[in-house]
Amino acid sequence: MEVPARFVEKEPLFRDFLERRKPIGHLNLKSEGSGNLIQLLIGQGCITYDGTRDAYQMDELEYVLHALIFQWYGIYYGHPFWARLSNCQVSIQELFGWALRTYHLSRSAGVTAARGAVYAPTSQIRAAFLASAIEEYSHCDTFFFPRHPVFGLEDSWIKQLVPLASSTAFDNQMSIIAEDDWLAHTCIAYFQEYTVAFRENAFALYDRLEKAYGLDGFFEGWKQHIGYDLEQSHAD
Repeated sequence: MEVPARFVEKEPLFRDFLERRKPIGHLNLKSEGSGNLIQLLIGQGCITYDGTRDAYQMDELEYVLHALIFQWYGIYYGHPFWARLSNCQVSIQELFGWALRTYHLSRSAGVTAARGAVYAPTSQIRAAFLASAIEEYSHCDTFFFPRHPVFGLEDSWIKQLVPLASSTAFDNQMSIIAEDDWLAHTCIAYFQEYTVAFRENAFALYDRLEKAYGLDGFFEGWKQHIGYDLEQSHAD
């Protein structure tokens, strides 16, 4: 984003803010000029709260988390694979690999949550992790098992497939975080759960993939899981 120099020169406080010499609290948010621009920056997640404070309100934490999540989404979905997947340009082997990766990530969710149920610092947080571990335990097979005649694989063979190295690395990292930093673990889990906000685009993608690759009904479980997340308010 570029701001005309003449605009900045007229508002020295705003200039100091841009140069990180003044915090946002020193600005007049009702100003006809800089006030509107500040509101735009806030809406875009470009402004955060002072990181030196000892305590924050829940709405402040939510704002910071959302700003981080949208930044992470920009990096994550910027990978070339997603454009190829969206345009149905991946091979059937790549598509299966993606589905298998999702299955393995779901299978590990309950395991890593169980770590938090043991190591979290308070009984309330441990109880929340325990509920999550129990809830997630069977989701991998109920919603994400990558079974379809097009793939030509038996269930027993799929069960024995080893997770990708990236999936194993992610699982190990989540397990360590669950033991050492329950809040960081929760933030990453929220990053995964918040994708239900894009459910309409997700459903459209699943329908395109089913049609392009002859995978009738394959993503029905994925859609049901999104509905479950909505019912349980996992992205709230």
